[in-house]
Amino acid sequence: MDWIGYSPYEDFMQKLSVSNPAAFAAQSQQEQTFNVTPATVTGMNTPAHARSTFIRQMRYLPTSNTCFVTLGNQQYWYPISQRQLAQWLNSNSLGRYYNNYVKL
Repeated sequence: MDWIGYSPYEDFMQKLSVSNPAAFAAQSQQEQTFNVTPATVTGMNTPAHARSTFIRQMRYLPTSNTCFVTLGNQQYWYPISQRQLAQWLNSNSLGRYYNNYVKL
């Protein structure tokens, strides 16, 4: 599924876990795409709406704990846990988090 930020994803998964545990289990193993809105100033990211001057999209594959990150026209993949993804998408700056904790 496609998301605009981590909060909408988290809210959906929370509701799904209560209303339909079987669907929750299936959905938690599916690829999740977080579309990032271009920002004009760094540090504008929020959990409700992903924004970045640097990052364009993040696709997370929970079955392999892999995140494909689009930077401009280039795509890179990184091993990352669900917890790290949550911290990244909830950070003030997606690019700063990427440079400090993801890119090695």
